[in-house]
Amino acid sequence: MLGPLADPEPPVANRHGAPVELHEFPSPGAAVAFLLSEDARGISGRLISAPWDPWREPEFQARLRSERDLATIRRIDEQFFTTA
Repeated sequence: MLGPLADPEPPVANRHGAPVELHEFPSPGAAVAFLLSEDARGISGRLISAPWDPWREPEFQARLRSERDLATIRRIDEQFFTTA
């Protein structure tokens, strides 16, 4: 809550780890521009990290198009997808 009704004590995060402000992205705007461009056609449903993945490299982009499981996340729900 903000304003005069806000608690005077700052909230305490219920998670551990580095503060969010320590995670800097070198060029998130460039990553977004790439994903909106024609160069990203055929790349969908992927988890790409702007600072860690070589998303600017044509070879990596080709792998994203051709390798179905590259940079994807699977939900394990024990019904449709199982651990075994």
